[in-house]
Amino acid sequence: MDRDLMSSNPAEDIGYTRADVESRVFLRATGRASPALVAPTNRKFDVDAWTAALDENTNARDADLVIGALLIGPLKNQLQRDLITGLFGTMSRPTVIRLAVAAANRAVLLTQRALRKANTRDAADNEVGDFMALSQTKFKPSATAPALSFDDANTAIIDTLPHWFAQANGQSADRSPGFTDYRRVAAKAEAALSYERLFRDIWQEILWEPWQLRRRGAKNELGLVPKNASLQAKWRAWDWRDQMLLMQGPTLDQHFRATVGTTEAAPFEKTIVKARRSGNKTLIQTGPLTDRARVDALTRGELLDNSYLAPFLNEAFPGSGLTVRLLEQAIVILLEACRLLLLDEKKVELDRYHDVARFACALDRSALVETLAECLSIAADLASELVTRLTSDPAELGPLFDKGVWHRPLVFADNDDLLLVAGAILHGSPLRRASLWLKDAGLGDRLSTTTQGLQFEADVRASVAADLHANPIFRGLERKVTRLDRTGDAGEEVDMIIRVGNDVILCEIKSFLCPSEALDRHNYLDKLRGACAQASRKVAWFRSDGAAQVAALGADLSDDIAVHPLVVVNQSAGTSLQYDGVPVIDSNYLSLLLGDGSFVRGSILRRGDPEPRLIREPLYADAAAFSEALPILLRENPTMKRLEAAIQWGYQSIKVPGFILHLAVPNMDVETFKSRGIDGVDLEKPGARSVVPAKRRL
Repeated sequence: MDRDLMSSNPAEDIGYTRADVESRVFLRATGRASPALVAPTNRKFDVDAWTAALDENTNARDADLVIGALLIGPLKNQLQRDLITGLFGTMSRPTVIRLAVAAANRAVLLTQRALRKANTRDAADNEVGDFMALSQTKFKPSATAPALSFDDANTAIIDTLPHWFAQANGQSADRSPGFTDYRRVAAKAEAALSYERLFRDIWQEILWEPWQLRRRGAKNELGLVPKNASLQAKWRAWDWRDQMLLMQGPTLDQHFRATVGTTEAAPFEKTIVKARRSGNKTLIQTGPLTDRARVDALTRGELLDNSYLAPFLNEAFPGSGLTVRLLEQAIVILLEACRLLLLDEKKVELDRYHDVARFACALDRSALVETLAECLSIAADLASELVTRLTSDPAELGPLFDKGVWHRPLVFADNDDLLLVAGAILHGSPLRRASLWLKDAGLGDRLSTTTQGLQFEADVRASVAADLHANPIFRGLERKVTRLDRTGDAGEEVDMIIRVGNDVILCEIKSFLCPSEALDRHNYLDKLRGACAQASRKVAWFRSDGAAQVAALGADLSDDIAVHPLVVVNQSAGTSLQYDGVPVIDSNYLSLLLGDGSFVRGSILRRGDPEPRLIREPLYADAAAFSEALPILLRENPTMKRLEAAIQWGYQSIKVPGFILHLAVPNMDVETFKSRGIDGVDLEKPGARSVVPAKRRL
């Protein structure tokens, strides 16, 4: 990649200050100052108003925003005029909605088959398979498409659906007579609406993160690049690490079950076992859990139990009997319906209305309510509420463009029909779904202050204390984990204070939802800045307040005791960043750091052998080495090194009227990632093994 197009902020910079982002034009573009500037993705975009926003007081940030708006706005308008207007002719609104879901389901099916072929080729060429690397395998969904990972391809497919629904809402409610070439219409719509989605994503990145347009190559070529490439690479690495942490437990447990067998009871005993199409609807039949469904039910539960949202899984939503766990169990049942209806489908044509109905996978709402009530052993009223919570209404575009259909993968069509969005059900992240359900329930911005958030703080303290006291390296040292309540007007509340010999760590513990969009990431960094400012203030207070020192440690601080501020978060996002000298790490790494002086960077599984072989890497050899390295170990999470080293920037190039736009993309260099996972490991009979992250010690 052209490194001259991007800059990297120093390691100690958490990202951007408000001054980097909140320029005059930004405030007008986000409606925080008057007169407001209409977004370039809006039909009311005004070129003249944006051009006039540049004056003698314009700074570089203002110029970047105006350049981006003047690029995206006309392109969006031309796309609307030339390709989108009249795209669906006289097709009815319900038909367009069905075609949208059908095209998405068909695309996911074909993409999944292309991935399977790519992984089969990779397996033939490699004796050892790395599960994380397999998930990042690049393949071309079609002859003309760019090479993508499956996750990126699936995300593009599902995130385009709100754009289909926006067009459907402009169609007549009645179906018009006459022949429709559904294949041609679907192909044109997929292309045009994918561009519309892409333009929206580009603008959000320019506005909130910020990304910049820069000249690249020939005169008619532009590159979209991040202002801070190192930070954007970290976002991708944090996401990969969370995927690894989530999957390591279920992967090892599933390997154990496959090797030894299991008698574990599933959380429910029935699921959908047959699905048959009758006209435009699907008839479903329930029965005992199949072996595959039982494994899915156990695995999904374990995955969330091992996540940062574990304290919130069984808590009923305000004013409701629903829980995250119950919603995810319903997804497992819908997953069986998707498999039965789609995965073995041999006919992939989308020519006739019958084909549209076949791929749209319509379920009758009343029948689905009865099915979920029976399978989950819940009352019909709760099952109905469950279906409502899982349903997206194409008429309500605001929530759809904000959060998508990932957590609401049933799409209301008409006549009580609900359409299954297979890509969200089969391949959507359970953690992302759970986060969005909590946000819908009104808990997204205040997890830390909920009863469960406070329980998370208590769980972190208990886990850290157990790891600290079990570490033989620290035997003989003063060790303590405590907290301080606020006393008096000048006092402070400290979530956790850790003492290890002459090192004291004052921790601010925060529980946040995982960000997924540009705006979410912007707000997340703001929250981290605030948390770091709190930790810095509390350390200054603690150093000057003898009574607080005695309350926490039993004595005043001596000159040889070092006090370290720290922010502890409930996920990977933010780890290894710092602001005002305060580092951010995640609770998983904190327990690991205080555990036994090493971490497991991977494990090797042999078919037929239930015990994994662990690949260890040292953090420190003795207490003196720990104390000396502690400031660096708090700033630089070593479990991230393998992931960050595997980041490889590339370009995804698209042709738009008048020029070529090159979009910078951080990808995984699969060979680099694999080589750092098993370097120096003696692998006898490697064909019988796979490499996976090791449970709880990554």
